[in-house]
Amino acid sequence: MPGSVDIVQVVEKIHFTVYILSMLTKSDIRQIDTVVSKRITREIKPVKRDIGTIKSDAAQIRKDVKTLVNYFDREYLELRARIERIETHLQIEPSSS
Repeated sequence: MPGSVDIVQVVEKIHFTVYILSMLTKSDIRQIDTVVSKRITREIKPVKRDIGTIKSDAAQIRKDVKTLVNYFDREYLELRARIERIETHLQIEPSSS
């Protein structure tokens, strides 16, 4: 049957893999660990650098947003005070908002 999996072949491959792994010595495993560790370290360096850049950018964005919010809050309060003085001077009822 095309595309079907031959269970006997799968079992034989698993058996072979287990056999090979059982033949590895501690020295072989250490060498594999060293190679894998070096590769992981090399692959992670650019990611760590990018994360550092993203954190820095996020901190700057937070600072900028805080500055903008403070500015517009201060502007709003100043305008609110001016409107209240105008309403008092013209002797009109304050707006409901």
